[in-house]
Amino acid sequence: MNTHFSKLPNSLIEICVVVGMDQDTGLVAARSAESKRAPKSSKQQSPLSQTLFETHVLAALSGEVASFCCTALEFDSEPYYSNLGILCSPTKGGNPGRRARRGSVMVKAAELPLAQDVINSLPQFCFPDGGYISMKKKPVECHSLVLTDIEGNRTYCSCMTFYRGFLIEEDKDVPGNYKLFYAEEKTDGQVVPGSSYQLFYVPTCCCLISKWPYFNIMKDCLSSLLPQVMTSDPALFRTALMQFVSQLAMVPVPPPGSLGIEFELLGVKHLLRPAETPETRVVNMELHYPFLYFSLDDILLLMSCILTQQRIIFLSSSYSLLTPVIESLFTFIQPFSWSWTYVPILPSALIDLVEAPGAFIMGCHKEHKSKIQQVVEGMDELSSFVIADIDEGSVTSPPRIQRLPTYAAELYKFRMKNAVIHFDRLLVQRQTFYSLQEWNNCRDKFVRDFQRLVLASNLEMMLRMFSDIKNFIVQQEDLFFDMDTYIESKPAENQDFFREVCKSQAFSMFLYDLIHNSEKADYFTLMAQKTRVVPKTGPLRKRSSSALTVPVIPEECFADAHEELSIFALPPFVRGGIHTGLFYEDYLRTLNYKITDPTNKSSGLLANHLYLRGMLRIARGEKTKAVDDFFGVSSTSAQLFPTSTVKEIMCKLSDLEVEELRTRHFWRKAERLRVHAKEKWNYRRARKEVVTSAIPSNPLAFKEFVKHVSMLQIANGEDAGRRLFQALANNSTTNVIDPDTFAAFYDALSQASTMAKSVSLRNIVLERNEFVLKISKHIKTNKGMGWLVLTVDRLLFLPDGTQQCISVVRNDEIKNVEPHSGGVLLGGDTAIRITSTESDPVSFIAFVKEEKDFWRSCLLEMKAGYNISDVYKDKEIVKQAAQNVIMADSLRQSDYQDQVAMQVLYFSTQGDNIDKLTEATEKALYKRVSPSPQDIEKSTVEALLYVRGSKGREPKVWCAMGSGVVVVIDTKEWEHETHMKHAKDRVSCLLAVEENQVWAGSLDTTIYVINTQTGKADQQLLGHHDLLSHMIKTEDSQGQTTVWSASLDGQIVGWDPVTLTAKKELHVKLDQRNGKTLYLIAAVGDTFWCATRFNIFVINYKRDDNETKMLTPKEGELMSVDTMCAVSNEKIWTGCDKKGLVVVWNTVTYKNKHQIVCECNGFTCMLKVDNNTIWAGSKSGKIYVISVKELQVTMELSLHQDRVRSMCLTDEGLVISGSGSRDGRIAVWKSHLSEERPAIQRFSHERPRRPNQIRREVTVCDEEDGFELVCRK
Repeated sequence: MNTHFSKLPNSLIEICVVVGMDQDTGLVAARSAESKRAPKSSKQQSPLSQTLFETHVLAALSGEVASFCCTALEFDSEPYYSNLGILCSPTKGGNPGRRARRGSVMVKAAELPLAQDVINSLPQFCFPDGGYISMKKKPVECHSLVLTDIEGNRTYCSCMTFYRGFLIEEDKDVPGNYKLFYAEEKTDGQVVPGSSYQLFYVPTCCCLISKWPYFNIMKDCLSSLLPQVMTSDPALFRTALMQFVSQLAMVPVPPPGSLGIEFELLGVKHLLRPAETPETRVVNMELHYPFLYFSLDDILLLMSCILTQQRIIFLSSSYSLLTPVIESLFTFIQPFSWSWTYVPILPSALIDLVEAPGAFIMGCHKEHKSKIQQVVEGMDELSSFVIADIDEGSVTSPPRIQRLPTYAAELYKFRMKNAVIHFDRLLVQRQTFYSLQEWNNCRDKFVRDFQRLVLASNLEMMLRMFSDIKNFIVQQEDLFFDMDTYIESKPAENQDFFREVCKSQAFSMFLYDLIHNSEKADYFTLMAQKTRVVPKTGPLRKRSSSALTVPVIPEECFADAHEELSIFALPPFVRGGIHTGLFYEDYLRTLNYKITDPTNKSSGLLANHLYLRGMLRIARGEKTKAVDDFFGVSSTSAQLFPTSTVKEIMCKLSDLEVEELRTRHFWRKAERLRVHAKEKWNYRRARKEVVTSAIPSNPLAFKEFVKHVSMLQIANGEDAGRRLFQALANNSTTNVIDPDTFAAFYDALSQASTMAKSVSLRNIVLERNEFVLKISKHIKTNKGMGWLVLTVDRLLFLPDGTQQCISVVRNDEIKNVEPHSGGVLLGGDTAIRITSTESDPVSFIAFVKEEKDFWRSCLLEMKAGYNISDVYKDKEIVKQAAQNVIMADSLRQSDYQDQVAMQVLYFSTQGDNIDKLTEATEKALYKRVSPSPQDIEKSTVEALLYVRGSKGREPKVWCAMGSGVVVVIDTKEWEHETHMKHAKDRVSCLLAVEENQVWAGSLDTTIYVINTQTGKADQQLLGHHDLLSHMIKTEDSQGQTTVWSASLDGQIVGWDPVTLTAKKELHVKLDQRNGKTLYLIAAVGDTFWCATRFNIFVINYKRDDNETKMLTPKEGELMSVDTMCAVSNEKIWTGCDKKGLVVVWNTVTYKNKHQIVCECNGFTCMLKVDNNTIWAGSKSGKIYVISVKELQVTMELSLHQDRVRSMCLTDEGLVISGSGSRDGRIAVWKSHLSEERPAIQRFSHERPRRPNQIRREVTVCDEEDGFELVCRK
């Protein structure tokens, strides 16, 4: 078979570049040496040691191509490279079609993985001070680089410079240039007297370049190569180099997780450790270097400078220190990354770049410090320049540079102050090591322990500063980050720091990644879950002035934990390069053994091995098999699925390969990735953007306005948005809201919000979810002078001359708010009188003068909101009423008339227009909840699942939404707790499988296995060809559980919930009349009853013959099957014919009987509550409670405004129903079972009439002699 083998996509190295001088280049004097620095020398040194010579690219080798651009002689490259993959200089022979300038690489872009201009620029970075030769052999020197291409992609480079001995002779044709000749290793400085030859040591630099920052591994590999390349014999040098690179290019980088890769190269073993998670970078360097030179305060200052995007220059007399120190600081600030100019080693010839405008980070030799200081002195006052001198351990910065918040920095300093940063200090308490391996193990443990400490400390610091970002983000079509509110939520002394961070490119990139990877949880959420620090998310516009929440990581994260790293050992390298495919055969054989090993029970390891095999198959040209492996990866660890790699493969498939993949069960998902890759520049996709300004740049028509105010969480829902739009457009002749009008309104809203959060309520502590809505001017009341404060829950009064705050009345206890006239000097109604429903009511009179009508309307709005909320048991109505009050107040503050502002006060104007509930409905209704209250458009509640509590966790209700989101409802408070977006289409079914697993089936043909603790769907099952419709589980006589999933095309797959593999597959043979409509299955004995559009199909799931029996509700008549419910092992109910018809089936005889139980337009779902009670939801939104024995409706409930789509039952006997998108809410009902079980908690707005603790306060005013006010505490 003629197979072309290529480099692994996840190869450790991209390319090896050799820079320097040899016998092919000779010594060529540099044209200009003005900015170069000659090394210090003694008088005995030859003048040649002071001469600067040009350095050249001697070779560039990838795994497939080797370019020896200065070599003229042809040579045999086998077995490491095919002779077709060798590129030589044609100066004295070779292929004239590849004529090139000596010392530069001139090959096609596709032949080498690094851009030609980048390769040709390497000499100046390998030799930052230029190329000098020496009469004495110098020690080996190492340094590292980071290269950035034109698209901003970075590659990481480890360089090793060594000196080889050459005999040199001046070139007679070109005076000043010298020829180099091979010198044996035994040759010393005693050359034959009178000879024209001299022995000099000429520098050569080998650079390994990788897409990953494996600095130490690359340095170790170069060190093992060193004995082989110290020779000046060109043949030996080339052979050693080709063997080294061809073998190293076949080493794969492990995926993030817990699998390390071990390989042996040139007799030395190396271990590649993976990144801990896909969100964190590879750490393969010493992170303690910054702490050896800088104080903790200076390290924190440097991190602040990077986060706030300053111009920073690092200085050192050793180039080797610059990159490790800077890269360590980059590791500390994850997930933010530096995207501006970054040159960790700036050659002396390019020192003028420090005068460039804009932010940058550069590393320079310390000898240039005086020049840099001259640049700084010549800058204007607004320019900032930070100089970090590594040798002196000092950081010089302008006073205006913002520091990290104290609450984060002080804990970091506490964590790190006693860290062991000197290895020698550790050796004092250790025994003497006589084995190099023991010494290496000890040092490796020292490095790993420090990495664990510093990474955990930096993670904690970043979480303390930024973990609440998600609370200020609203993601709809675009992503809105409320920058102003976020900054205002921080302590006043830290707001300037956060303002600069929010304006930085790094922060923008973080937000951009959120919107374009919406299904992926953000870094701070994932890290908070990992460290078990999960801050409670709150509403964006919460006005309560709560204390700053700063998470603390548990101590075990800092402990010396035993790492659970599995090791995969690569097979030994064979004598043959990539083009032979010999090593790939051995590698594939080893992976196949690991994947099929029955003793391997870890799904995580299986995913790692499948990932590695997929990458190997790409290199072997087996693209369809690679796609098979990658979708196998997603089944066990979705976070490892290489989306970009699969997209690239899908775009390169031939028509024949595409047809082959069409037969795979994952084809729909693969095709979606292919289309997405080809349309990535589609206009609709390009419209997505991150919005950080609340003020629109263009006028807003109604639909855009509603989206905008919903995104800002000013008005949720189209109705509230319409009322606000009409109010703002009151005097406008156009049907749009211009930016200036919106800006005036938003400024008033922001100012009111700031005032509301800053008000001191003295002795009053706001309750959970309570915040201030409105504050009055300084007014007179019948209890003295002071201020009225309206909150979500109550009306407060802040009187003058006291440190007390008085609770006037709770909003749900307001009996009436009436105009009131009082006083001699003021005529007419200038006040409002507030009466309470308390048994001993005390009127409260407030002289709010011209605000009389407005205050009265706001109080009545909150009163009406509570009243309607109590009727519908829906707390969201109170929030909407509070939102209306905030909008009305902001309209009034932006100079709108009271009549216009009060247009948005909706509930107080409804009066008797609110639909009354029937007596049965009112009695049975326990709660109504909006699963997605922030969404503009409501979504269908496709499925509901009750998940029992365990180990201190409360029970939850999971809601599968038509938007593809899965929402979790807390059953203690009956509030939206969290939501997850994994599916690319509607989530159609939910099933609780293991203790910590919920399976979610989607119309994108995928089953997402969601961890209930983390909310992550690390496993995805791809066994279906069509849309998922239903899931159930069965248990055999041995207690083994099988999960069964059905799709519309009649495919039923049985899954092992432990191994997550398919163990059986059934096919219901659907006829043309039913089409692809298998929407529901029920297990009865050994059979599945499968509901389709017009028929019931019965199939025995324990047999393998797929024999199916088709049942028709009524022979000779076409009758739809609308829903189905298993009542018992002998009885199945179906709702049929789009009316209140129940067909009862005998599961043994297959006979049925028909019974009309109610007048309705069809049942949509049924739920068995007990052996004698079925709850049936209808298309009209009504729910019918039906007696099984009598087949009669015993109760009719009417609440939903759309068809009932789903129902479930809780352990407390509560029935939960979900509706279609016109309603989009869930209702919680009390069944007869809930009355028989322990009492369930009361509705949260039903407060006890008598407080546990009462504090009495007496205040005297002019109008009344005095009174006692009872204030709840």
